[in-house]
Amino acid sequence: MTSKATATASNGQIAVLLWGEGSKACGIQMISNDGTSTVWGPTDYATDSNLEGTDLKFSADNALIGVSGHGKYLKTNKYYSGKVVIVQASNGKKKTVTEITTLGNPELIYNECWGLVDAGKGFVVACGTGIEGCGSFTGALKTSCDAGEGDPNLKSVQFGPGIWASMAAKVNYDGTLIWQRMDNYRDAEDVAYIKGTPYNAPSSSASEWVIANADGSLAFVQDESLGYGIMKLKNSGGTTSSSTTPGNNNGASGTSPAPGTSPAPGTSPAPVPLGDLGSGHWSSIARSTVVVVVVAIAALIN
Repeated sequence: MTSKATATASNGQIAVLLWGEGSKACGIQMISNDGTSTVWGPTDYATDSNLEGTDLKFSADNALIGVSGHGKYLKTNKYYSGKVVIVQASNGKKKTVTEITTLGNPELIYNECWGLVDAGKGFVVACGTGIEGCGSFTGALKTSCDAGEGDPNLKSVQFGPGIWASMAAKVNYDGTLIWQRMDNYRDAEDVAYIKGTPYNAPSSSASEWVIANADGSLAFVQDESLGYGIMKLKNSGGTTSSSTTPGNNNGASGTSPAPGTSPAPGTSPAPVPLGDLGSGHWSSIARSTVVVVVVAIAALIN
């Protein structure tokens, strides 16, 4: 047994995220503020939530603990969905489990969540989604996998094996999904996605950690094909200021920079409300092609 993360409440108590194999993949133990005794736990959240925990944070009032991670889908007990589990800080009792997923073909697509932060009235989670590899598939499934066709209903939008998309979401304290979005870095010479036209993602993005800034914006540490980067969203509430409209590329209101251009740092569209996402099994794939601000740190160093 080992630990993956810790979080400290305002009263000095420390929540420790534990990890082990099998049923021990996620547990929490609350330690007293002097570090000498256990307040509660370790409590298992892996068995009934299919959760391998990756990070945890207290809510602003210290009443709740949000836990990010991933594991098998709750309904089928197969494949991989991202998750946010919310527990009571006073006793460790589980309150809600919310799955974060792009849907599509779950046999092909992995959904994994890593970092988590309290962002006022809920938790924001940093995730990634995509096809990991095709070596274990045969027949028609392998053909779709090799082509990057994660959704049989949207074959023209292709994210090849190993080409992931950043996925971010906000869950309120009751476990309700407030907003969710997918993004990929687009270099200056890459063509922007236009709804209804074929698209082949040129590079891979995934959000690893998220930081709530003092001005209400969110900063995501990105794992990019070209190195590492920073993605910044203007706010955490799913709406934007009057000077900016969401650029969601899925037919809802809003605009994105024209093909062949890159937005200036700090002008990334705000999180897209769920009401703007449209319908369809992979409406979220359309979100994955939104132009975002990602600073390639490796390129800056060179």
